[in-house]
Amino acid sequence: MTFDELNKKLGGGESPENWSQHANGGGWLNRKAKVDTSAFVGPDAIVLGTVYGNARVYGNALVYGDARVSGNARV
Repeated sequence: MTFDELNKKLGGGESPENWSQHANGGGWLNRKAKVDTSAFVGPDAIVLGTVYGNARVYGNALVYGDARVSGNARV
């Protein structure tokens, strides 16, 4: 997903400097997100929350707020 597609999904108004793509999977991470390098964030997933350990976030998943995905969880 491109940044423009991400911005559209989130309703617009997002700044590119607040986002990066995860090295393991290419999914989008907000600057406030906490994501381990060992986690996988798929190319269409968006994380604003926390993803720890070997957790995997796939598809159009959106992890936000106080959500925490950890261990060997699959979302």
